[in-house]
Amino acid sequence: MRRAEPRFAALFYSQTMLRVVASAVLSVLFVVSAWLVIGPHHPVFPWAFSAGVFGILGVMGPVPEAVIPRWVTTTSQRTIPRARLFGIPSTLRVLDRVGWNRALGRRGNSGRGRAGLVGIRADAMQSQIAHGVGAGIHALVAIPLVFVSAWSSAVIVVVLGVLVHLLPVAMQRYVLARVDRVARVTQGRGAGDTRDW
Repeated sequence: MRRAEPRFAALFYSQTMLRVVASAVLSVLFVVSAWLVIGPHHPVFPWAFSAGVFGILGVMGPVPEAVIPRWVTTTSQRTIPRARLFGIPSTLRVLDRVGWNRALGRRGNSGRGRAGLVGIRADAMQSQIAHGVGAGIHALVAIPLVFVSAWSSAVIVVVLGVLVHLLPVAMQRYVLARVDRVARVTQGRGAGDTRDW
């Protein structure tokens, strides 16, 4: 146990963790400021809030893998059929055709072999974490909106949370499941070729 303490301390004080903490503080300050300046009943509030959260999450940067819970990084064999049921592969194809991944600078499936899988997995995991945090923030802000009877703002915040953050979480889970499936297949074959996914 003592060996892990210095590693965790170094990780906690690393630049990445400072960015994560700074993003959390900025998120709280932004929500409180928007609540006080714009007001929860104003029709601009949910849109300004969602845009601000989206921007702040971009500042967060990558989260160290050592602090990511295992349930976030693992997928089941049922993930792919569930994603197909909800049209996730079709949505990903549309986003790819309109150039969304290219605009974000994502590698897509251009990587070859094990290194390509590792890169795709890392990108998907970081995107999943950022969007998961965004969905959580939207859910947390929707609760007080309901308590102050700002119904239209609450509905818009929830809908934007689903479209802008929860849907991308489902997309990244699908990508992770496909990468895991290819990794299992290639381990079984003992090969490094990943073109069959």
